[in-house]
Amino acid sequence: MNINFLPSPAILGAILASLSLPILLIILSHGVWKVRALGKRFIVACWLIIGLWLVSLGFEIANSQESLALLLSNFFAGALILMTGILCNFTLWTLVAWGFTLSMLIALSRENQPLTLEDWIRAYTNGQTLETFTLDRLGVLFHFGLATYDNDRVIITAKVGFLVAQITRLLRLFFGLKQ
Repeated sequence: MNINFLPSPAILGAILASLSLPILLIILSHGVWKVRALGKRFIVACWLIIGLWLVSLGFEIANSQESLALLLSNFFAGALILMTGILCNFTLWTLVAWGFTLSMLIALSRENQPLTLEDWIRAYTNGQTLETFTLDRLGVLFHFGLATYDNDRVIITAKVGFLVAQITRLLRLFFGLKQ
């Protein structure tokens, strides 16, 4: 029995594509290739790495002398590796791009001196109040249909908002996080 420890092109392509995602995000952050919207930038980078991976699949199919079962197993293994890479990169991307706690830390570091709570809020919100920040965060809930605003009241949406809240509670309970 001959054992080959080299990964197939589909698996190697998935590994290399996953590792290239941060590089593509950097490229898509500057110059003529810049994608301004952060979420869209990540999606474009993901489609690019999926394209890279599909090229490696094509190479494997065109040059393979393996059985269909082995080709399919390499495809599924590569797909799982690629999805894992995307999820890992997305976790890092969301922390860097939208991370509330890290953004607060950056605001504090820009001031380079101890701040009162009020001064820190102004530094974080670029001179605005905490109410301005709260309204900005509410805008995200409104945008995704998780809440609405009616007669000076914020209301959770009956289907989507309530469902997301319940799923989040369940996940927090499952992962032992604070409710």
